[in-house]
Amino acid sequence: NNAVSGTLTRTSTTGAFYLYYNNGSPTGTEIISGNDFQNISQSGTSTFLGIYSYTESGHTHQVNNNTIANISSGSGAFIAIDLGTSDYRNIYNNTIRNISTGGTVDVVKLGTGNSICHIYKNQITNISTSSTSTTQGFFNGMLIAYGTAVYVYNNFISDLKASIVSNSDAIRAISITSTQANSYIGLYYNSVFLNASSSGANFGSTAVYHVSGSATTAMLDMRNNILVNTSTPAGSGRAVVLRRTNSGLLNFAEGSDNNILYAGTPGSSRVIYYAASGYQTLSDYQAHVAPREGNSHTE
Repeated sequence: NNAVSGTLTRTSTTGAFYLYYNNGSPTGTEIISGNDFQNISQSGTSTFLGIYSYTESGHTHQVNNNTIANISSGSGAFIAIDLGTSDYRNIYNNTIRNISTGGTVDVVKLGTGNSICHIYKNQITNISTSSTSTTQGFFNGMLIAYGTAVYVYNNFISDLKASIVSNSDAIRAISITSTQANSYIGLYYNSVFLNASSSGANFGSTAVYHVSGSATTAMLDMRNNILVNTSTPAGSGRAVVLRRTNSGLLNFAEGSDNNILYAGTPGSSRVIYYAASGYQTLSDYQAHVAPREGNSHTE
């Protein structure tokens, strides 16, 4: 139940600023709850990290009911919640909104660790960057890079914006980059709404990004989500609902179904599914991934 606000000036081009930091070796449960981090202005090029905790195996993270809002940061990377290493990670009922930065963005990040993770009932809204990074996926609402069993459910993500970048896949609402063996990712009852645009020559965005792999590598089970991406594509970019890295379906669970998927009026740059090639309509997508998604719908 701490509160932090104010103006910060850091002239160094290295290092980072933390609202909460733990890099120790504790056991038991670390509870980070009820904190109010608002109305903060940071200049300079340092990384801005809200809640950062990388501990040890045998440890449990519980991060809940925190507000990180109304923050303006410099041109360094911005990460609101970054957890790693512990055996159990629980991130829920947090509100992250009204963030303006000039750097790369990972709003909620799961770092290293062979842990069981639950991420639920979080709200991520109105996050913008003026970054011109050419790295694809430099802006992630949720970045799932590790975790043996990760359950992401009942989250709301909207209004992610990168208004001047030229990047064919700049924004990813939920980005699953994990290549961890014998791992599982469950996406259930999440709502995603993207409606971004950019003045850059090329601009693309993705509601859910997933790295294709073997049947035991970050298996994606995706059910009962509302995934809408009506962003405006430009140049080589596309507005994509589900983007995967190749045409293989081994780590896309056959039970994935009952989703609402929409990318605007179907076209070559507005697709429900993209994996080496695009599938513009729901029926094309369903035929490609069958028996998955047989009961899914579009607008």
